[in-house]
Parts: sequence; C-alpha cells; structure tokens
Amino acid sequence: ESQREQQQQQRAAAAAHGAGSSLRSSGGAAAAAAAVGGGEGQAAFRSQYRGVSYDKKKRKWRVQIKVAALGKSGVSVGYFDTEDAAARAYDRAAIGLLGRQNCRAILNFPIEEYDNDSVPELVGKSREEVKATLKSERAKLPRRRLTNRRRTSRYLGVGSSNRKNQWQARILYHGKVTHLGYYRTEEEAARVYDKVAISLHGAGAQTNFPIDQYKHEVGSLQQKLSGLSREELQRALGVKPMDKSSTFRGVSKKKGRWEAKVMLNRKWAYRELFDTEQEAARAYDTAVWRLKPREARNYANFKDTCPADVAEALRVADKVRFRGLRA
Repeated sequence: ESQREQQQQQRAAAAAHGAGSSLRSSGGAAAAAAAVGGGEGQAAFRSQYRGVSYDKKKRKWRVQIKVAALGKSGVSVGYFDTEDAAARAYDRAAIGLLGRQNCRAILNFPIEEYDNDSVPELVGKSREEVKATLKSERAKLPRRRLTNRRRTSRYLGVGSSNRKNQWQARILYHGKVTHLGYYRTEEEAARVYDKVAISLHGAGAQTNFPIDQYKHEVGSLQQKLSGLSREELQRALGVKPMDKSSTFRGVSKKKGRWEAKVMLNRKWAYRELFDTEQEAARAYDTAVWRLKPREARNYANFKDTCPADVAEALRVADKVRFRGLRA
C-alpha cells in the first residue's frame, strides 16, 4: 500500500508540473503575440506624426509624403533611425514641395523651427525630379556609427597606427575613406575628425565632442573646407595627399602600377599588379565574381565582366532554388 501511495504522489506531482509549464508556455506565447502582432504591440509601431510609419523588416522609421502634384502613391523621403528625425524630414520635404506659406497645416512641428534649416527646392518639379533631389539630400546625411565592428579607439573616425605609436584620423569623403593625418593623442585626432565632419554636414554633423564646443568655428570651417576635393582637403589640413586614388572600385596605385585586390572574410583573397588602371579594374571584377558571386553585381566596375562559367553556375543555382520554393 505504501508503494501505491508513493506512485500516486509521483503521478500527481508530474501532472502539476506539466500543467504549470503549459500555462507558462501559453503565457509566453501570448506575450510574444502581443509584442509582435496585435494589441499594445501594434500600437508601439504606430507613429504619432504625419507621414511616418515603422518598417519592422528594416527596423527604421519610413517617411512617405503625398501631395496632389506627386500622384496617389506620393514619394519616399527615406528611412530614419528615430521617429523624431523621420517627422522632421517629412516637414522639410513638405516645405520644399508646397512653400513656407502653404504647408503650415500639414507640418508635424512649428514652421519656425526650420528657419535655419536647409530645405530642398521642390516647388514645380516633376515626380522624378523630386525623387532625385530627395535622394541627393539623403546622401548628405552623416552615416550611422557601426557598433558591431571592433574599434581601436573610443572616438569616431580615429584608429591606432603603428607609425610611431600615433593616432590616425579618417573620414568618408565623396564616397571614399580619406586620410586626415596622424596625431600624437587620440583626442587631437578626434577633434580633427569633428572639424571636417562639421565642414561637411554643418550643425547636423555627428561629432565625438559636443558640437557646442565648435559653435564659434562652424562658419569658418564650412567656408575653409567645404567644396574641396579629397587632395585639396588633405593639403588644407597639412596632410600629404596619398596618390593612390582610382576611378574604379578595388583598384589603387602601387609602385607606379595599378593593383587590383579583393578582401574576403577581412583578409586579402586576391592581389595582383597591372600596367593600366582599366586592366586592373577588369581583373578585380573577375576576381570578385569568383570569390563573391552572389554579391558581385553590386561591386563590379563593368556589367560585362561576369565569367561564363560563373554566370552558368548562378543560373543553375537559381533554378534549383526556385524549384525548391515551388515544392
């Protein structure tokens, strides 16, 4: 009898444990459904601002502006990291499209807040011209700081260098990483980066130190450094220009010749020297098609450089993938 009682107690305990775990799992599922699907979760992704919505896939705030001149679908102003930045981008596009006198009713913030902002001139432009102008405006915005890459400095645009234990300042200028010089201290390199960033982006620049510290220099910096080529910018900073630039991706000058190189998994997977810049560019394209066939279309300098065997392999792989999706 004592054995029967023990068995009954064990069965009751197991049943109670199973019921508790099922309740916990159902509660967790409900919470997850509320966060992703309906209820309060959906409300968290709604914006309080006009023309702003949250894109779950990109995890950014999307801005779409619709006025009669642009048709029913309107045009996309872009994607932004914060809801506030997206709302202000909508306002600037509305001011540009309708003019300051006609847009007050549809703005998210008082128009007086944009008195000192640069607003794109969009009045009277066609839909395609508006899209092109907004795209060029987005290109002027400072890029978001990468957080998943290993950094050798706590400052943006600064890295340690083996050259006499100095610190190197660099910035993305006209689409290319540009050397801004070597400096004794990390802070000195960071301030040089800040000043160049301010000359490019004005008061909206992303800086290492509070931008208020440079408020008396903003005008002079923009006048002195803005509009320069990469080499002119380096000379203005007292830095010797590095004559390695090429008009082609993946190509640089080395020892009087042109070097093509491709990086794979943060290591140089291909490097070769050529007599002409164009030969190096075509060699780069061939290498990138073989090493990164899925991404090569975005990096190749010429459209006709995909090797025949690589193109055939990609077609076969796409067919197999398509059949798998249909199945």
